[in-house]
Amino acid sequence: CRSPVAGLQDSPALLFRGAELVPAQATLRGGDSALVTLSNHSEVDIGFGACDPRLERKMRGGWATVGAEAVTCIAIMYVLQAGQSTDFGLPTSGLQLGTYRFRMDIFPETRLPIATIHSSTFVVVP
Repeated sequence: CRSPVAGLQDSPALLFRGAELVPAQATLRGGDSALVTLSNHSEVDIGFGACDPRLERKMRGGWATVGAEAVTCIAIMYVLQAGQSTDFGLPTSGLQLGTYRFRMDIFPETRLPIATIHSSTFVVVP
C-alpha cells in the first residue's frame, strides 16, 4: 500500500490535509515572540518532534531555515490527538526584517513517512 504522503514534500495541502499550522499574527515587531498553533483536524493522531516548529525566512530564490536549526535536538516524539490543538512560541530577537513562515515535520498516524507542513507567512518589522 503506497502512502499518500510519499514524495510530496513541498505540497502541504496534498501531504496531510488534516494538520494546520497558523501564526497568531500577520505582523511582528522584532523581539516579540512568534506564536503559532498546530491543529489536528484529522481523525488520526499525529506526531511531531521536540525541536519543531522551525522558522524559515523568504530569501531570493526560496526559503531558508533560520534560528535553532543547527542546535542539537533530542529525538523525542510528542503526540497531538485527533481534534486537538497546541500552541508554540518562538523568540524573534535577532531576526532580520522580512517575511517568515513556520515549517513543521509531522508524522501522520505517528509513523513514517514524515509530512512537511508550512504556515501562512508573517512579517517582522522594526
